[in-house]
Amino acid sequence: MQLTATNEKPTAIWEDLGAFLHRLRRGKPRMRLASARHCIASLLGLVIFGFAFVLHAIDAGGIITTNTVWTSALPIHVTTNVTVPTNITLTIQAGALVQLGRNISIVAQDGGAIDVAGTIREPVLFRSLDGTNNWLRIGADGTNATLTMRHADIEHGQTAVLNAASGLFEMCYFHDYDVTGFPTIYNQPILVTESAPSLIVRACHFRNYYEALFRSGVIVIEDSLFEDIVGDGIDFDTAAPGSVIRRCTIRHGTLPNVDAVDLGSQSIGVLVENCLMYDFPFDKGVSIGEGSSDITVRSCVIYGVDTGIAVKDSSAAAIVNNTIADSNYALRLYEKNDGQGGGQAVAWNNILWSNTNSISLLNLSTIALSYSDVAGASLYPGTGNISANPMFLDAAAHDYRLATTSPAIGSGTNGATLGALFPIGSFLVDTDGDGLPDTWELTYDMDFNNPADAAADPDADGLSNLQEYLAGTNPRIASSVLKASLRTNSNGARLLEFSAAANKSYTIEYRDSLGIGAWAKLAEIDGVPSERVQQWPIDLSRPMRLFRILVSQPH
Repeated sequence: MQLTATNEKPTAIWEDLGAFLHRLRRGKPRMRLASARHCIASLLGLVIFGFAFVLHAIDAGGIITTNTVWTSALPIHVTTNVTVPTNITLTIQAGALVQLGRNISIVAQDGGAIDVAGTIREPVLFRSLDGTNNWLRIGADGTNATLTMRHADIEHGQTAVLNAASGLFEMCYFHDYDVTGFPTIYNQPILVTESAPSLIVRACHFRNYYEALFRSGVIVIEDSLFEDIVGDGIDFDTAAPGSVIRRCTIRHGTLPNVDAVDLGSQSIGVLVENCLMYDFPFDKGVSIGEGSSDITVRSCVIYGVDTGIAVKDSSAAAIVNNTIADSNYALRLYEKNDGQGGGQAVAWNNILWSNTNSISLLNLSTIALSYSDVAGASLYPGTGNISANPMFLDAAAHDYRLATTSPAIGSGTNGATLGALFPIGSFLVDTDGDGLPDTWELTYDMDFNNPADAAADPDADGLSNLQEYLAGTNPRIASSVLKASLRTNSNGARLLEFSAAANKSYTIEYRDSLGIGAWAKLAEIDGVPSERVQQWPIDLSRPMRLFRILVSQPH
């Protein structure tokens, strides 16, 4: 390196170059920066000759023998399989870029643990080393093995929790995984689990995949979005009592033999509630079969499918407070496999409207339907049933909420309202692209098909609906504001306290000057599914210290 026309010390050059490289690091492994040197020289008033810098990566592989941390300092290149054995933990920190070679895995075995600790601002990225081909999987396999993933972005690879391992996935993005050549029941799903004593999927996004397969054990799936599917969106086999699919959106499975939710292989005691399912034109919203029992589908909206809910092959279900519209069949009970027998169901408080066929019963199937609004030439048999236009707010735009004059209001059991109880679906969906999740707009009686309401201010407090949503406040109550206060705990420590909204992440920043100076980060507080009062210890020893709270949301 040669320097001319400057009095700067070489250390200053390295400092500025290091900052420049840091900004370019993510997503640019092994990037050669010779093309950037003229820009750096210009900024420093330098002329640099004959200089090139290669950004290296850390190579990883083999059996990990001590607790290990992968950081965001350099990309991690996994070129041979990584095994995390008993009593060893692999921690992957926020902002890390992990690139895996073709058919390469990272697996915790028999008491080993993998903890992927991303944040909303710095997710952990899992990518293929060549940018194209699939790597194999990240997983946990064996008794007491664990895989915990928060704010991870997993592309071109499978995630697996097998053989009595446990898994927890929160605010992760699983996408673009397609197996060609020799697909099997275990290598084809984008997420596969089997016999997990604990399996939780919360606020995750699945896109462009075959299926998500969950076999045996208690499975909890909440607040998640599943879309662009070529197998089954969510497939439960032998699910145990207590398993639940709640507040999820499952959409866009436009090939034959593709269900939104498939419950089979003698699953027992599964609850599907407050879900939105649509655009499965050749198959089902919810398929219940293979001798499954004690299945409840409650408060869901299903439309644009061949069959809203199917009960078949000696399965039994309760169908309660659902809205099924604009489909071929609303409810269909039948025998699919010879000798298995038909389906059995009890149903109440449903709206089955604007379907080609409301209810189909074949192969000695039975349904006891009551207090429901069913379209048809004659009143469907059963106590309290009606056949009257439910007066959806905007059926053409798939807004199936009820007008205030709807005959479905108060026509259910004990004066209940028929149909789905809003909000439904995942908060990750924003139909009109205005920054407001559909579920938030449904909660506050807004139009999720109209982006103009983001700028409205119904409580006239000076904050738009979008600002109210970001702050986690009520847009219809002017006194609802995001504010912080000081508290002193029993030990005399001073705490900054504020009300934190569900699924929002917060950054607390401070500075010691009123008008000038950069803000420094004090803390990052990750989102959780429920509202809570958040407290954080602060230092008030300075003559002046200002604090501010920044709000972030998952994308």
